[in-house]
Amino acid sequence: MPAVGVALPLVEDVISWVKDSFEDCGVMAVALGLKYACVALDTGGAGVAYVFREWHSVPGCCGGLWRKSAFELVDLARSWNLSEASIGTAAINAFAAPLEYEVINVSRRIAELSKECRKVVFVGYFKPLLKYVESPIVLEKRPMPGVLPDEAYEEVLSSCDLAVISGSAFVNKSLERLLKASAGYTIVVGPTTPLTEVLFGYGADELAGAVVIDPGKALHIVMEGGGRHELGGALRFVSMKSRR
Repeated sequence: MPAVGVALPLVEDVISWVKDSFEDCGVMAVALGLKYACVALDTGGAGVAYVFREWHSVPGCCGGLWRKSAFELVDLARSWNLSEASIGTAAINAFAAPLEYEVINVSRRIAELSKECRKVVFVGYFKPLLKYVESPIVLEKRPMPGVLPDEAYEEVLSSCDLAVISGSAFVNKSLERLLKASAGYTIVVGPTTPLTEVLFGYGADELAGAVVIDPGKALHIVMEGGGRHELGGALRFVSMKSRR
């Protein structure tokens, strides 16, 4: 039995956006790897999402997920079994390839945004990006030298100039409260980020996510335990900006 619970409004609104904007379809394959999940649809679309290894558990209906419809997988984004939620988010991302976007280099974008910011906060430990920012503040669930516990998010984000939030916060249901707490320009980053304008209504200013351009390659990389670095050749990194 899938561990599906009552979701927060942001998750519900993203699920509704998918179902209102697209037609349901079949699922070609589902992969749950060490670092990412991947869902490929029979329409040719595919999406990926981060897997929280510390909360990893076998999803309900294991062995039969690929027989479900795409919308049934999308519904798993509500789940508090975070392996299921990763699969649900990957299914959302398989639909959510925007028609209008800007191809970007994420590192350069963060460096550009941070130039005139006194207080830059990263929610998630983005090691490759930290070197582009002078004296960044990092919030992270895992205890690490030089970072703050994520419980400090309200105090830290309420006075920031720039917030860089991991898209994986959508999987563990924390994205809504993080967006609400941020007082500065807020960019949600990473391949897990759902590329939908729904997030702008909750406080995001920019989405720096990824479109899967080689579904077969993405599936194999995920099945073989690969992560963000290995997936690079199967993804195109893109940006969407709020029009408000």
